[in-house]
Amino acid sequence: MAIYFEGPYLMMAGMILLFILLIMKVKVKVNSYYILFWSLFYIYMCMVAKHTLFPIRLVSELSDREEVIKILNLIPFQNNSLENAILNVILTAPFGFLLPLIKNITKKRQVLLWAILFPVIIEGTQFVLNYSTGVAERIVDINDIVFNFLGVISGYGIYLVFVHFQIYHSAQFRMI
Repeated sequence: MAIYFEGPYLMMAGMILLFILLIMKVKVKVNSYYILFWSLFYIYMCMVAKHTLFPIRLVSELSDREEVIKILNLIPFQNNSLENAILNVILTAPFGFLLPLIKNITKKRQVLLWAILFPVIIEGTQFVLNYSTGVAERIVDINDIVFNFLGVISGYGIYLVFVHFQIYHSAQFRMI
């Protein structure tokens, strides 16, 4: 048996999003741009979960916790492909771009903290799921953490360029 992030789980995620958006609009009274970026961030996080944590296999016959430990890759840049590196950067770049749009992040230390924390949470959750089910559905890999870190930093860099051009063009139009 396996749990996939589709059907009822996807519907539940959608209902949670609608409930949160309703609260944001009615109780918190945030502007439409914030709601848009928060919605994009929520949908992005759901897709990250779908592609990094699911399916979750619940088959006791295949359970082998020793195998889960054996396939851990804790040596950086060992058994890494260029495709895997690029995909890991692409996976987390939206996090680096969207996070400052929904959370006040102004210091480099905050960006670095999130750039480290987000990939560690993904890989840590993969390990916990693998170990608790005894099925190595996903390979826990230090390379993923490194390239996910670079993805978050790249996304934040794109955000900074976006903000710079937004400010520049806003100033240009005010001068006319």
